[in-house]
Order: sequence, then C-alpha cells, then structure tokens
Amino acid sequence: MDLENGSSSTCNSKSKSSHESKVFEFWKTAKDGIAINLCEKNGLLSPPCFTFLHTDLKLKILEFLPGVDVARIGCVSSEFKYLSSNNDLWRKKRPGEV
Repeated sequence: MDLENGSSSTCNSKSKSSHESKVFEFWKTAKDGIAINLCEKNGLLSPPCFTFLHTDLKLKILEFLPGVDVARIGCVSSEFKYLSSNNDLWRKKRPGEV
C-alpha cells in the first residue's frame, strides 16, 4: 500500500534505496555524532570496537577486504549489511575480485 498516495503499488528499487540511504544517514549522524561526543564530553574513552568507529572509517577498512569477505560481513548485522551493499565500495573493487 502506498501510504502517500493511498494506492496499492510496489516500491521501485530506486525510491527504496533512497529511503534506506536517508535512514542510514540519520542513523550514522546519531551514532557517529552523538554517541561518540557523549563519551568525549564525559571524559570517557570510546570502546576499542570496530562498531564504534565512524561509518566512513568502517567503509575505508572494508575497501581493503576481498569482495567475498565484504559479502560475508553483510551477514553479521543490519549495519554491516548496509555497509557491505554500499555501491561506492563495490565500485572500488577490482572486476576480477567481485
């Protein structure tokens, strides 16, 4: 059901992708901007954990993994699923590696 128009229709992948991207950007801002700043403001060290790194840094790290490992990491969590499906990340992979 299309809630905006009140009609039944399937979402096209572009609008779904755009919506997912907006949600992810909001989540990224909340996590990277707020959670890490709370630690800093309270004099706490951020935990040494991959999931607490800034999203851009996680994507940079994933660039160094072979394509098969990037695909596997997508099974870990919804965040990693989104990260591993990042089009820019896959464009940087060598054609023979994908």
